[in-house]
Amino acid sequence: MRTIRIEMWPRALTTCAGVLTLTALCFAQGNFRPVTVNSGRPVADAILELERLSGKAINFEDVRYEHPADLADVTDRVMTPAQRALAGPFARVIVPRGGSLTVTIPVDAATQKLTDALLLQNAVNLLLAQQRSAALPGAYALRNSADRLFVEPAQVRASSGNAVPSPSVLLSPITLPLAERTALETLQLVLDQASRGSGYRIDVGSLPLAAFARNRLRFGADRRQASEVLADLLAAVAAVGRAPEQAPKMSYRLLFDPQLRYYMFNVHVVEGTEMALMPGPPPSSTPPGNDGRFFQRKQ
Repeated sequence: MRTIRIEMWPRALTTCAGVLTLTALCFAQGNFRPVTVNSGRPVADAILELERLSGKAINFEDVRYEHPADLADVTDRVMTPAQRALAGPFARVIVPRGGSLTVTIPVDAATQKLTDALLLQNAVNLLLAQQRSAALPGAYALRNSADRLFVEPAQVRASSGNAVPSPSVLLSPITLPLAERTALETLQLVLDQASRGSGYRIDVGSLPLAAFARNRLRFGADRRQASEVLADLLAAVAAVGRAPEQAPKMSYRLLFDPQLRYYMFNVHVVEGTEMALMPGPPPSSTPPGNDGRFFQRKQ
Protein backbone atom coordinates (compact mmCIF):
# COMPACT_ATOMS: atom_id res chain seq x y z
CA MET A 1 0.00 0.00 0.00
CA ARG A 2 1.40 3.36 -1.03
CA THR A 3 1.99 5.90 1.70
CA ILE A 4 1.04 9.46 0.89
CA ARG A 5 2.82 12.24 2.74
CA ILE A 6 0.59 15.19 3.53
CA GLU A 7 2.30 18.57 3.78
CA MET A 8 0.85 21.65 5.37
CA TRP A 9 0.87 25.07 3.75
CA PRO A 10 -1.48 28.06 4.02
CA ARG A 11 -4.99 27.31 2.77
CA ALA A 12 -3.82 24.34 0.76
CA LEU A 13 -5.55 21.75 2.93
CA THR A 14 -8.94 22.26 4.55
CA THR A 15 -10.39 20.44 7.55
CA CYS A 16 -7.07 18.64 7.90
CA ALA A 17 -7.90 16.71 11.06
CA GLY A 18 -11.04 15.34 9.44
CA VAL A 19 -9.11 14.44 6.28
CA LEU A 20 -6.46 12.49 8.18
CA THR A 21 -9.02 10.68 10.33
CA LEU A 22 -11.16 9.69 7.36
CA THR A 23 -8.11 8.61 5.36
CA ALA A 24 -6.81 6.41 8.17
CA LEU A 25 -10.24 4.82 8.65
CA CYS A 26 -10.75 4.11 4.97
CA PHE A 27 -7.26 2.70 4.49
CA ALA A 28 -7.68 0.47 7.53
CA GLN A 29 -10.90 -0.91 6.04
CA GLY A 30 -9.33 -1.33 2.58
CA ASN A 31 -11.71 1.16 0.93
CA PHE A 32 -9.36 2.94 -1.47
CA ARG A 33 -8.45 3.06 -5.14
CA PRO A 34 -5.56 4.53 -7.13
CA VAL A 35 -5.91 7.36 -9.61
CA THR A 36 -3.05 7.61 -12.10
CA VAL A 37 -2.51 10.15 -14.89
CA ASN A 38 0.41 10.95 -17.15
CA SER A 39 -0.06 14.12 -19.16
CA GLY A 40 1.00 17.70 -19.64
CA ARG A 41 -1.46 18.81 -16.98
CA PRO A 42 -1.71 15.89 -14.55
CA VAL A 43 -3.60 17.77 -11.82
CA ALA A 44 -6.24 18.98 -14.28
CA ASP A 45 -6.68 15.49 -15.73
CA ALA A 46 -6.77 13.79 -12.32
CA ILE A 47 -9.53 16.18 -11.30
CA LEU A 48 -11.58 14.99 -14.27
CA GLU A 49 -11.32 11.48 -12.83
CA LEU A 50 -12.42 12.71 -9.39
CA GLU A 51 -15.40 14.39 -11.04
CA ARG A 52 -16.28 11.10 -12.75
CA LEU A 53 -16.03 9.20 -9.45
CA SER A 54 -18.17 11.73 -7.59
CA GLY A 55 -20.56 13.18 -10.16
CA LYS A 56 -19.67 16.60 -8.75
CA ALA A 57 -18.19 19.66 -10.43
CA ILE A 58 -14.67 20.79 -9.55
CA ASN A 59 -13.66 24.09 -11.14
CA PHE A 60 -9.96 24.22 -12.07
CA GLU A 61 -7.47 27.00 -12.82
CA ASP A 62 -3.99 26.28 -14.18
CA VAL A 63 -0.83 27.58 -12.61
CA ARG A 64 1.31 29.76 -14.85
CA TYR A 65 4.38 28.02 -16.25
CA GLU A 66 7.32 30.39 -15.82
CA HIS A 67 10.46 28.28 -15.33
CA PRO A 68 12.14 26.63 -18.35
CA ALA A 69 12.28 23.29 -16.52
CA ASP A 70 8.47 23.29 -16.37
CA LEU A 71 8.18 23.50 -20.17
CA ALA A 72 8.70 21.06 -23.02
CA ASP A 73 9.46 21.67 -26.70
CA VAL A 74 7.26 19.26 -28.68
CA THR A 75 7.80 20.81 -32.11
CA ASP A 76 9.26 17.66 -33.64
CA ARG A 77 6.43 15.51 -32.28
CA VAL A 78 3.50 17.62 -33.45
CA MET A 79 4.68 19.29 -36.67
CA THR A 80 5.39 17.51 -39.93
CA PRO A 81 8.47 18.44 -41.98
CA ALA A 82 6.20 20.28 -44.40
CA GLN A 83 4.67 22.31 -41.56
CA ARG A 84 8.13 23.07 -40.18
CA ALA A 85 9.29 24.30 -43.57
CA LEU A 86 6.22 26.51 -43.93
CA ALA A 87 6.46 27.93 -40.41
CA GLY A 88 10.15 28.72 -40.61
CA PRO A 89 13.20 27.60 -38.62
CA PHE A 90 12.35 29.58 -35.51
CA ALA A 91 8.78 28.29 -35.02
CA ARG A 92 8.51 26.20 -31.88
CA VAL A 93 5.63 24.52 -30.02
CA ILE A 94 6.08 24.90 -26.26
CA VAL A 95 3.77 23.14 -23.79
CA PRO A 96 3.73 22.34 -20.04
CA ARG A 97 6.18 19.59 -19.18
CA GLY A 98 3.71 17.74 -16.97
CA GLY A 99 4.48 14.23 -15.86
CA SER A 100 3.03 11.25 -14.01
CA LEU A 101 0.89 11.55 -10.90
CA THR A 102 -0.57 8.73 -8.80
CA VAL A 103 -2.66 9.15 -5.69
CA THR A 104 -4.55 6.55 -3.66
CA ILE A 105 -7.87 7.91 -2.45
CA PRO A 106 -10.43 6.67 0.10
CA VAL A 107 -13.72 5.68 -1.53
CA ASP A 108 -17.06 4.23 -0.53
CA ALA A 109 -16.68 0.49 0.09
CA ALA A 110 -19.85 -0.53 -1.75
CA THR A 111 -19.55 1.63 -4.86
CA GLN A 112 -15.81 2.35 -5.02
CA LYS A 113 -16.77 5.94 -5.71
CA LEU A 114 -16.70 9.31 -3.93
CA THR A 115 -20.24 9.28 -2.66
CA ASP A 116 -20.27 12.29 -0.35
CA ALA A 117 -18.72 15.74 0.01
CA LEU A 118 -16.21 14.73 2.67
CA LEU A 119 -14.81 11.87 0.59
CA LEU A 120 -14.50 14.17 -2.41
CA GLN A 121 -12.73 16.97 -0.54
CA ASN A 122 -10.43 14.44 1.07
CA ALA A 123 -9.54 13.03 -2.36
CA VAL A 124 -8.80 16.48 -3.78
CA ASN A 125 -6.62 17.36 -0.79
CA LEU A 126 -4.64 14.13 -1.14
CA LEU A 127 -4.21 14.79 -4.85
CA LEU A 128 -2.84 18.29 -4.27
CA ALA A 129 -0.50 17.08 -1.53
CA GLN A 130 0.82 14.35 -3.80
CA GLN A 131 1.25 16.83 -6.64
CA ARG A 132 3.50 18.96 -4.48
CA SER A 133 5.47 15.91 -3.27
CA ALA A 134 6.00 14.84 -6.89
CA ALA A 135 7.69 18.19 -7.64
CA LEU A 136 5.35 18.92 -10.53
CA PRO A 137 5.02 22.54 -11.68
CA GLY A 138 3.47 24.92 -9.18
CA ALA A 139 1.22 24.26 -6.22
CA TYR A 140 -2.54 24.39 -5.85
CA ALA A 141 -5.07 25.04 -3.10
CA LEU A 142 -8.63 23.79 -2.68
CA ARG A 143 -11.34 26.33 -1.92
CA ASN A 144 -14.86 25.35 -0.86
CA SER A 145 -17.41 28.10 -1.38
CA ALA A 146 -21.07 27.31 -0.69
CA ASP A 147 -20.40 23.61 -1.38
CA ARG A 148 -18.76 24.41 -4.71
CA LEU A 149 -15.15 23.33 -5.17
CA PHE A 150 -12.42 25.40 -6.79
CA VAL A 151 -8.84 24.20 -7.32
CA GLU A 152 -6.75 27.33 -7.79
CA PRO A 153 -3.05 28.28 -8.04
CA ALA A 154 -1.20 28.87 -4.80
CA GLN A 155 2.44 29.03 -5.92
CA VAL A 156 4.41 29.06 -9.15
CA ARG A 157 8.08 28.40 -9.81
CA ALA A 158 9.34 31.71 -11.17
CA SER A 159 11.96 32.03 -13.88
CA SER A 160 14.48 32.54 -11.06
CA GLY A 161 13.68 29.08 -9.73
CA ASN A 162 12.07 30.38 -6.53
CA ALA A 163 8.55 29.43 -5.49
CA VAL A 164 6.45 32.59 -5.31
CA PRO A 165 2.77 33.20 -4.48
CA SER A 166 0.52 33.05 -7.52
CA PRO A 167 -3.08 34.04 -6.79
CA SER A 168 -6.00 33.18 -9.03
CA VAL A 169 -6.64 35.44 -12.03
CA LEU A 170 -10.35 35.08 -11.26
CA LEU A 171 -10.22 37.14 -8.05
CA SER A 172 -11.42 40.33 -9.74
CA PRO A 173 -14.78 41.74 -8.54
CA ILE A 174 -17.37 41.53 -11.30
CA THR A 175 -20.28 43.93 -11.71
CA LEU A 176 -22.95 43.33 -14.36
CA PRO A 177 -26.28 45.14 -14.59
CA LEU A 178 -29.16 42.74 -14.15
CA ALA A 179 -30.35 42.15 -17.72
CA GLU A 180 -31.37 39.51 -20.20
CA ARG A 181 -28.57 38.35 -22.49
CA THR A 182 -27.42 35.16 -24.14
CA ALA A 183 -25.26 33.06 -21.84
CA LEU A 184 -22.36 33.56 -24.26
CA GLU A 185 -22.70 37.36 -24.07
CA THR A 186 -22.72 37.18 -20.28
CA LEU A 187 -19.69 34.88 -20.25
CA GLN A 188 -17.73 37.24 -22.48
CA LEU A 189 -18.57 40.24 -20.29
CA VAL A 190 -17.35 38.41 -17.18
CA LEU A 191 -14.12 37.25 -18.83
CA ASP A 192 -13.46 40.75 -20.20
CA GLN A 193 -13.67 42.21 -16.67
CA ALA A 194 -11.53 39.40 -15.25
CA SER A 195 -8.91 40.03 -17.95
CA ARG A 196 -8.72 43.72 -17.14
CA GLY A 197 -8.55 43.03 -13.43
CA SER A 198 -5.82 40.39 -13.65
CA GLY A 199 -3.75 41.85 -16.47
CA TYR A 200 -3.89 38.52 -18.34
CA ARG A 201 -5.93 37.87 -21.46
CA ILE A 202 -8.69 35.29 -20.89
CA ASP A 203 -10.45 33.98 -24.00
CA VAL A 204 -13.39 31.64 -24.50
CA GLY A 205 -12.21 28.15 -25.39
CA SER A 206 -14.34 25.03 -25.77
CA LEU A 207 -17.87 24.92 -24.36
CA PRO A 208 -21.37 23.58 -25.21
CA LEU A 209 -21.79 26.30 -27.83
CA ALA A 210 -25.49 25.92 -28.62
CA ALA A 211 -26.46 26.11 -24.94
CA PHE A 212 -24.42 29.29 -24.45
CA ALA A 213 -25.15 31.01 -27.75
CA ARG A 214 -28.92 30.44 -27.95
CA ASN A 215 -30.16 30.31 -24.38
CA ARG A 216 -31.02 33.67 -22.83
CA LEU A 217 -30.59 34.32 -19.11
CA ARG A 218 -31.55 37.12 -16.79
CA PHE A 219 -28.29 37.58 -14.95
CA GLY A 220 -26.51 40.18 -12.85
CA ALA A 221 -23.56 40.57 -10.51
CA ASP A 222 -22.65 43.16 -7.93
CA ARG A 223 -18.92 43.20 -7.08
CA ARG A 224 -18.60 39.45 -6.70
CA GLN A 225 -15.46 37.41 -7.34
CA ALA A 226 -15.18 36.31 -10.97
CA SER A 227 -14.87 32.60 -10.15
CA GLU A 228 -18.11 32.72 -8.14
CA VAL A 229 -19.96 34.54 -10.92
CA LEU A 230 -18.74 32.02 -13.50
CA ALA A 231 -19.85 29.08 -11.36
CA ASP A 232 -23.29 30.68 -11.00
CA LEU A 233 -23.48 31.23 -14.75
CA LEU A 234 -22.66 27.59 -15.48
CA ALA A 235 -25.33 26.45 -13.02
CA ALA A 236 -27.89 28.74 -14.66
CA VAL A 237 -27.08 27.45 -18.15
CA ALA A 238 -27.32 23.82 -17.02
CA ALA A 239 -30.70 24.47 -15.35
CA VAL A 240 -32.43 25.95 -18.41
CA GLY A 241 -35.75 24.18 -18.92
CA ARG A 242 -35.38 21.75 -16.01
CA ALA A 243 -35.58 21.61 -12.25
CA PRO A 244 -32.25 22.40 -10.53
CA GLU A 245 -31.97 18.88 -9.13
CA GLN A 246 -32.26 17.47 -12.68
CA ALA A 247 -29.61 19.74 -14.18
CA PRO A 248 -26.29 18.26 -15.31
CA LYS A 249 -23.17 19.41 -13.49
CA MET A 250 -20.89 21.77 -15.38
CA SER A 251 -17.41 22.95 -14.43
CA TYR A 252 -14.72 25.09 -15.97
CA ARG A 253 -11.04 24.48 -16.77
CA LEU A 254 -9.02 27.69 -17.09
CA LEU A 255 -5.84 26.61 -18.90
CA PHE A 256 -2.71 28.71 -19.37
CA ASP A 257 -0.78 28.68 -22.65
CA PRO A 258 2.89 29.13 -21.71
CA GLN A 259 3.88 30.12 -25.24
CA LEU A 260 1.19 32.69 -25.98
CA ARG A 261 0.95 33.78 -22.32
CA TYR A 262 -2.83 33.84 -22.00
CA TYR A 263 -5.67 31.71 -20.63
CA MET A 264 -8.44 29.74 -22.31
CA PHE A 265 -11.72 29.30 -20.44
CA ASN A 266 -13.20 25.86 -21.18
CA VAL A 267 -16.51 24.44 -20.00
CA HIS A 268 -17.52 20.77 -19.88
CA VAL A 269 -20.35 18.64 -18.52
CA VAL A 270 -19.24 16.33 -15.73
CA GLU A 271 -19.14 12.74 -16.95
CA GLY A 272 -22.03 10.74 -15.56
CA THR A 273 -24.36 13.75 -15.26
CA GLU A 274 -24.86 14.35 -18.98
CA MET A 275 -28.25 15.48 -20.16
CA ALA A 276 -28.96 17.13 -23.47
CA LEU A 277 -28.24 20.85 -23.14
CA MET A 278 -30.97 21.70 -25.59
CA PRO A 279 -31.42 25.41 -26.23
CA GLY A 280 -34.91 26.81 -26.14
CA PRO A 281 -37.32 28.69 -23.92
CA PRO A 282 -37.74 27.55 -20.31
CA PRO A 283 -41.18 26.49 -19.05
CA SER A 284 -42.07 29.99 -17.78
CA SER A 285 -41.96 33.28 -19.66
CA THR A 286 -39.23 34.63 -17.36
CA PRO A 287 -35.71 33.88 -18.57
CA PRO A 288 -33.77 31.76 -16.10
CA GLY A 289 -30.78 33.10 -14.25
CA ASN A 290 -29.96 34.47 -10.85
CA ASP A 291 -32.39 37.45 -11.07
CA GLY A 292 -29.85 39.35 -9.00
CA ARG A 293 -30.86 37.49 -5.84
CA PHE A 294 -27.30 36.44 -5.02
CA PHE A 295 -25.76 39.74 -5.98
CA GLN A 296 -27.72 42.36 -4.08
CA ARG A 297 -25.40 44.78 -2.35
CA LYS A 298 -25.71 44.72 1.43
CA GLN A 299 -26.43 48.16 2.89
